[in-house]
Amino acid sequence: STPIHVINNPIKGNKYAWTDDNPTPGNTHYTLVASNEYGDGPLSTKSVFVVGYVPPYIESFDTEENFNLFTVLNNNNDEMTWRFNDGSARWEYNISYAADDWLISTNIVLQKDRVYKIGFKGRSTEWAEENMRLTIGNDLNTDNHTTLLELTNWSAGKNETHYVYFLPEE
Repeated sequence: STPIHVINNPIKGNKYAWTDDNPTPGNTHYTLVASNEYGDGPLSTKSVFVVGYVPPYIESFDTEENFNLFTVLNNNNDEMTWRFNDGSARWEYNISYAADDWLISTNIVLQKDRVYKIGFKGRSTEWAEENMRLTIGNDLNTDNHTTLLELTNWSAGKNETHYVYFLPEE
């Protein structure tokens, strides 16, 4: 694997520290190996649980791997829900069921008494009006979420960017 950090010309007896400025939330494993002109030393592995991303956080859904960091809730249990689609997250319409599908980000660590700006770029069809809510919560129970932005009868047919500012209460 490719090293994510290298300490060049270490001095014997010194202690070195490194902080991962872009950790992946969830179980993250780090392996340390000392190498010199005589070869590699033994591996030392450390596993940590990363609570979540610290803002600023931007997700462009460039890859399916990035999309898979999100939780998809298909509350109406139909076959149409949020999916990765060619560099985007896409919800597919089902004419037989009212949508109750959620795309929930991985944890994002917020500080109380600090204003945050959250936004998304979206597109609805021209032929059907959509309703969409941007919510914030501490768990996957969407009944416990606070609505930050509600779009009703949205039928733009083109990409639109929506932003909202909010202050976490806890």
